[in-house]
Amino acid sequence: GALDAGSAANAQHSLSNLCLAIAQQVSQVTLDCERMSQGLRELGVRHAEQKAIQEWGLESLRHQVSQQLNTLIHARATGPSEPTSPSSTQRVEEVVSGKMAAQERTLSNKFATQDRMLAELSSKVTELTTLTSNLQGELE
Repeated sequence: GALDAGSAANAQHSLSNLCLAIAQQVSQVTLDCERMSQGLRELGVRHAEQKAIQEWGLESLRHQVSQQLNTLIHARATGPSEPTSPSSTQRVEEVVSGKMAAQERTLSNKFATQDRMLAELSSKVTELTTLTSNLQGELE
């Protein structure tokens, strides 16, 4: 009987050590989750700032292009050479606005992809946080 009691005590001791180790791991994961959440929030803020800067840049570029086109049209209309046909001016405008639109679509897609990735990461971290807090609850 003494041997059984000894090995039972030993097993009990090993088990509580194991539980303690698991609890420490879980609280480490919880801390990591908090850090990741914080990092993702900061990333979200930077992403929004980046978006605003690029949108402002595009708006500014659109304005510059529009001014240059107007200057060009005006110069051609009043220049010594025969006035340019409206159709060729219109073609220039179409090409330019087409390129601008393509640029906007590219940026817009890039931002949409980044938004989606941020949202996915956030939801994964939230899932992990929920899992670890449930686990912590069961370990206590």
